[in-house]
Amino acid sequence: MAAQEIESMHLFFLTRFHKSFVACFTMFICAFGPVSAQQTTLESPVFRTPPGLYHEPVNVQISHPDPEADLFYTLDGSTPGPDNTRYIEPVVVSDRSGEPDVLTVIPTNYIPAGHRAWMPPAAPVRKATVIRAIAVKGEEVSETASATYMIIPEGEFFSGRLPVLSIITDQEHFFSDETGIYVPGNTYNDNDGTGNYYQRGDEWERPASLEWFDHNGQLEFSQNIGVRIHGGWSRRFSMKSLRLYARSDYGNNRFYYPVFPELPYDNYNRLILRSSGNDFGQTMFMDAAAQSLVRHFNVDTQAYRPSVVFINGEYWGIHNIRERYDRHYLERVYGAEESKIELLTSNAQVKEGRNTHYQAMVTFISQNDLSDPSNMAHVETLMDTDNFLDYYSAQIYYGNNDWPHNNIDFWRYNAPYNPNAPKGLDGRWRWLMYDVDRSIGYYTNANYDMVDWVIAERNPRTNQEWPNLLLRNLLENEEFFHRFINRMCDHLNSAFHPERAAQVVDSLKSA
Repeated sequence: MAAQEIESMHLFFLTRFHKSFVACFTMFICAFGPVSAQQTTLESPVFRTPPGLYHEPVNVQISHPDPEADLFYTLDGSTPGPDNTRYIEPVVVSDRSGEPDVLTVIPTNYIPAGHRAWMPPAAPVRKATVIRAIAVKGEEVSETASATYMIIPEGEFFSGRLPVLSIITDQEHFFSDETGIYVPGNTYNDNDGTGNYYQRGDEWERPASLEWFDHNGQLEFSQNIGVRIHGGWSRRFSMKSLRLYARSDYGNNRFYYPVFPELPYDNYNRLILRSSGNDFGQTMFMDAAAQSLVRHFNVDTQAYRPSVVFINGEYWGIHNIRERYDRHYLERVYGAEESKIELLTSNAQVKEGRNTHYQAMVTFISQNDLSDPSNMAHVETLMDTDNFLDYYSAQIYYGNNDWPHNNIDFWRYNAPYNPNAPKGLDGRWRWLMYDVDRSIGYYTNANYDMVDWVIAERNPRTNQEWPNLLLRNLLENEEFFHRFINRMCDHLNSAFHPERAAQVVDSLKSA
């Protein structure tokens, strides 16, 4: 490998973990001391006592295959170094839940009041013990091994239905004013409420360890990951959504686990731990309920699995495990080649690929008489109108007034139109369902005229034409107009029938 390439990789590694090269180098030296430039071959310590749920105190044994290696460990989530506690005898772990909170008493926003405001817990939260250990032999330092132990009396392990995810990371990665991604921090702006939690990109991704326990407290898998804050406006809420990255930089480049048992996939590139978005502090599953109602539609929906999350051993609330729409999702679900994916958002803003085909379609639809069957037939080769109808039917039923000027993604496979191609690969535009938590009575009630919202010449929220342009023009075609009405009626009498809707909501509530 050329020296220039090595240097680029080195800088990429450093900036991914810390705000600057200086901060990264300083923290590395403080934690480990000087080490060889060569990659260490020293194995990580082994936790002989399996991580997981215990009902009584436990003595945690740590070992290493090399008897000449010294072991050092921490109990606060920090990366251990030779200055930390040396392992000599088993670590006694008991229930820490009565101890004072450390992380949950750190303000994560400055919202003054309401369910979105940060508040300290009324009483100490449930706690686990996190142990991180390294091996040191001469100048060699191993990778960090991490383990979580939950000492919880029998019969008190949450609902017995939800998996438990333990995230372990150096406290400053999440909570320091300088580099913490979870707090207002040094970048806080009192005028708009933005702060560290609004920062994006590689520079604001933080390394962590993830352990996944099943609903009985048994360890399913563990691996090192990257973590970023996820979402838009909801970033300023007291509990954030987290985006989890599996990368070769950290070890495994996938989450090799059937995260969603109902799906036929056993590996994922990225996952979201969603705090329920605008619905945070209320049902905690509004978006999941809305999407669950339309799983059988000709529209993509995000899989859902609620979980309990701990951060550095402190209970951190219910987070919904969700898929993330990106090129990895489209490749996994549709078999689409990444280089041929065109994924757009909002007013044709590019996430992947190019937007020229979409813009050409919009121009054609806005400048041609769609009451002419031949023009409409051409539109059918540009966009999947069946998907479009299902997507719009659902959003209208939801009364989602945070859309279509916002939270709207669409994609196509960059290929000539081919009606015989597999679903999604025929070269037409399709719409993706996501972020619909301002729905089903959250901001609008059943009497709200959502049809008027989506056919008004200008979007009532933004006073722009583009959000409603496609539907307004498509309705000029009489056949499409009747398809639109009939599709709404069909769904109201089936998928959205009150008895079925209540059944779906109750099934999610019970978990």
